[in-house]
Amino acid sequence: MFVYLNGDFIKAHEASINPFDFGFLYGYGLFETIRVYNGSPFALGRHLNRLAKSAKILKIPLPPLNELKRASEKLIKINHLTDAKIRITISNGISEGFPYPKHTTPPTVFIFVKPFKNYPFRYYRNGLKATFLEERINQSSILSQLKTTSFINRLIALRELKKKGIDEGFYLNFNDELTEATLSNVFLVKKNEIITPPVEAGLLPGITREIILEIAPTIGINPIERTVKKDEIFEAEEIFITSTLKEVMPVVEVEGRKIGSGHPGPIYQKIHQAYKALVKKSQ
Repeated sequence: MFVYLNGDFIKAHEASINPFDFGFLYGYGLFETIRVYNGSPFALGRHLNRLAKSAKILKIPLPPLNELKRASEKLIKINHLTDAKIRITISNGISEGFPYPKHTTPPTVFIFVKPFKNYPFRYYRNGLKATFLEERINQSSILSQLKTTSFINRLIALRELKKKGIDEGFYLNFNDELTEATLSNVFLVKKNEIITPPVEAGLLPGITREIILEIAPTIGINPIERTVKKDEIFEAEEIFITSTLKEVMPVVEVEGRKIGSGHPGPIYQKIHQAYKALVKKSQ
């Protein structure tokens, strides 16, 4: 397998990163994951634009976005992949002057592409079981809105959920408001409206979330961004989560309580079909 590292296409086993890289030492980095359908990366431009905005906030100098785009597309071809996922990782590189980093090298740019198989169909047919996570999101921290490489809290949460036999966890902020799931954004359905928390609640502005908010009105569904209190979750007719790899996935139970009928609902079905149609159209 070929990967891209700091301007070069090399075999994965030949890739090495300096141990003094700030990404390795302190988690000072960003990443994006892009889904590839039939050899075509979906919404790549949106992902790169989000990466650029986040890098500006963290003061990580990026190479030109066209370079990242070309490298990603070339990796798909030279690795002979069709259904895959792209991972773009940018770290702060090697810096001096801790804790006030001063760049001594360019940022580390690492891209790989791997085959991707869809999640099991039963998740879409039967829906997920979710619970509230004990950890709270600090909605006042700008980091809650960035896709940083500091992902240990998410990985620990997923490990604990797996031990309990629960599929997904929901984060609340310090105001008892819904923010997001472990690796996804959350939508509630009420009547013919889909409701999702605003970015200011302390969540990553997901690319799939963004797309769903755009396509909902085109299929007769009203999208709303507003704060969602914890108890309101149990009043929803349907709940679904969205992410690049999951696409749109239904949640049928939270804290052992059924959501709506306890089965994936019609609004979820309609939204997912519209998303699939958009993906197909983009190829």
